[in-house]
Amino acid sequence: MMDGSRGKGRELDRTRAELAQALERAEAQARRVRELEEQIAQAAARSAPEPMDSVLDRRAFDEAFRVEQSRAKRDRAALSLVLLQIDEIEAITDLMGHGAGEAANSHLAVTLRTKVRPTDVVARLEGVEFGLLLTATALEQALAATARLQGEFTALPLELSGRSCGLTFSAGVVQWREEETLGDLLSRASRALNQARRGGISKVVVA
Repeated sequence: MMDGSRGKGRELDRTRAELAQALERAEAQARRVRELEEQIAQAAARSAPEPMDSVLDRRAFDEAFRVEQSRAKRDRAALSLVLLQIDEIEAITDLMGHGAGEAANSHLAVTLRTKVRPTDVVARLEGVEFGLLLTATALEQALAATARLQGEFTALPLELSGRSCGLTFSAGVVQWREEETLGDLLSRASRALNQARRGGISKVVVA
């Protein structure tokens, strides 16, 4: 009987040892999984595109305009441009620094790119000015789209220097006239934007 008890005891000890080893291996595998997940998250963060990568630069915008201009002529379709700028962006930069100003502009870029149609063109043109080329869109429709974007942008506050800031933008809206160059179109839009900015915040002027 004693030998039988000892045999069962040794078998129980072996079972316990095997269980401990299995638990140790499982814990090691779980740690490895967590390490891999962390490495994947870090790699994704490093490879994530910057907000400004989602919008065109001036050269790409010029090319996009030529394409859409040709399409508008061919299809006899309307084509509108919205030139816009965050209200008081200079004050934000002066008071909170260049980083805060760029954060605000990046926030606008993301809002525009995610809230417009895939066929519309979003670009950062000169400094703090953004251009929105609305395809197959007449002036009245462009005004409605601009008002909608203003509301959506203001409803998405941005954390700046530890404070939640509700930003606004003003805009100049123009419809392309047949045979009008991009330079002429931008000049009209720029005049409208300057007038809107002189009128206060969240203003829209048509030219």
